[in-house]
Amino acid sequence: LEAGSHPNPELQSDWKALGADAFEFDTLDTLKAPETPGADVSEDLRTLEGMWVHNILGSGGALYNVLAKRRG
Repeated sequence: LEAGSHPNPELQSDWKALGADAFEFDTLDTLKAPETPGADVSEDLRTLEGMWVHNILGSGGALYNVLAKRRG
């Protein structure tokens, strides 16, 4: 965002217009490391992301999230 080249144009635009102090970043959840080294956890991450998108949008929150935009 500071470099001005974030792949989410809406987020980048708001960052530029509002400045860094207008944003807060939090860790919402963590994924336990797999028992098998090198295991593909991409599906687990997509599921976790989908759960948080659903929870936040369902409570009236707003997101800069591509998945959330697809869901309308």
